[in-house]
Amino acid sequence: MRNPTAAAHVLGKLLTYIGTERVLWGTDSIWFGTPQDQIQALRLFSISEEFQERYGYPALTDDIKRGIFGLNAARLYDVDPVAGACEVNAGELELVRAALPPARTYGPETAAEAARLIVAHQGGLL
Repeated sequence: MRNPTAAAHVLGKLLTYIGTERVLWGTDSIWFGTPQDQIQALRLFSISEEFQERYGYPALTDDIKRGIFGLNAARLYDVDPVAGACEVNAGELELVRAALPPARTYGPETAAEAARLIVAHQGGLL
């Protein structure tokens, strides 16, 4: 999320050399709270046409993202996501959302807070 160019290279290399069907989503959310901002970032992320042409990376299509977010894991664990699907109408979904507390991202929220955290964890070395 901090360095889109590096992220494009990492994802591009994984998708190119490991295969689009072998990349799975994972987070450290047990330590840092909800990964929703990371999920949203990947949903919106793309690999530039320049990188696709220059390095041979595939476009980060909606199908590839669906695989990364769960369909690749479903195949790996022999789970049929269609059989487990349920129907929820928009009204029911809105009731559930309204009952939930607001999602909170834990950790630093400003550059100054991040700098203090780095100093605290690296013994003052930046």
